[in-house]
Formats: sequence, structure tokens, C-alpha cells
Amino acid sequence: LGIAQLKKIHKYLKLKKKLHLFYKNLFDNSDFKLLKPIKECKSNYWLNTIVINNNIKIKDNLIKFSLKNKFYVRPLWKPINELEPFKKFPKMNLDNTIDAYNRIISLPSSVFLMK
Repeated sequence: LGIAQLKKIHKYLKLKKKLHLFYKNLFDNSDFKLLKPIKECKSNYWLNTIVINNNIKIKDNLIKFSLKNKFYVRPLWKPINELEPFKKFPKMNLDNTIDAYNRIISLPSSVFLMK
């Protein structure tokens, strides 16, 4: 399975970039900001995410609306310090982490979406 996928890696990377460009065009003139690759790096476009402007309610409503319409988005991974087994441990200031968690949604990013 791994070798078969490696033989198609260039095709997959092209499809993932095509999907990213589709999302870029979709969100360019919207209230949502698609995270862009870092210019100094070569992205594999593995995960497409949007950032919402400081409104958790919009994020939650967008997730519910998307799932209801069979567009399977998901929130950013919950910060580890918020998971039950780790709540009791010391932590530093995580304001930026909490802010990102409250405002980021991961979009479907499968190569099969652009076929």
C-alpha cells in the first residue's frame, strides 16, 4: 500500500494544490481567511484550514451547517491541556492556543475531491 501511494505522490500533490487553489478562490472575498503556505517552504497542502474573525458562534454554526449539508469540516484539534487526563497538570499561558482553537476550522482535504 505505501509503495503504491508513493508512486502516485506527484499526482496527489498536484490534486492537493488544485484543491487549495479552489478553496483560495472560494474564500478570497469572504469573512474567512484560508491559511496560506509559508513562502519560504514548499507546501504539500495536506490540510486546508480557515480562520474565522473572533466569533466562536459563527464557527459553531458553520460547522453545524456544513455537517448538515454533508460537507465534513471539523474544528482544530482540542488543545491537550483541555483534555481530561491533562487538566490537572501545570501549564503556561496558552491564550494564543485557545484563540486558534476557537477560530480555526479544518476543511475536507482529500485528493479525491478534485478528481
